[in-house]
Amino acid sequence: MNCFKKRNYGFTLLEALIVIAIIGITAVIATPSIIAMLRNIRVNGAAKNLMSELMLAKFRAISENNKYIVTFDTTNNRFSIYDDNNNDGVADTNELYKTVNIGIDYPDVRYGYISGTIGTGGTAITSSITFSGTPPSVTFNTDGTANKNGTVYMILSQDITAGSRDRMKAVTVITTGRIKSYRYKSSVNPPWE
Repeated sequence: MNCFKKRNYGFTLLEALIVIAIIGITAVIATPSIIAMLRNIRVNGAAKNLMSELMLAKFRAISENNKYIVTFDTTNNRFSIYDDNNNDGVADTNELYKTVNIGIDYPDVRYGYISGTIGTGGTAITSSITFSGTPPSVTFNTDGTANKNGTVYMILSQDITAGSRDRMKAVTVITTGRIKSYRYKSSVNPPWE
């Protein structure tokens, strides 16, 4: 009778190498999908952040009973929110509430569009920010309405180079104060949903 049997616990070197090879192959196959997903998340995040900041400005205008102005800087890829305490409709430097730099918070995301793209309004896009003014801006009044209609288009830098529209996002404001986010989807007509 043999009371002392040798037990083999653990893995052999061959088994460990096979598992490592399977993990490596899976990582190589999955990496491009993960990178594309992260880029999509960045542009979605930038559009959602802009939308929430516009809503914040609107709600603060209502709750504080004074205007809030949002200005857009296309050169530096940022927007600023001003608490217009004197209600003169001018974004004075001492009224600056917040500045959001899209390029820093969301790398590779910028204001932009692909030439020839139909915008949310059904006509060709001619500017990444359609709010009028220098700089482009929108003012939220004390009743939550906006002083003008406009749209902000966002896209990844590499999508401009590649001519790819499918990750484009748009945030619109209309004079009633409604703020809405859209995504470009080439498979539907109209392409914004």
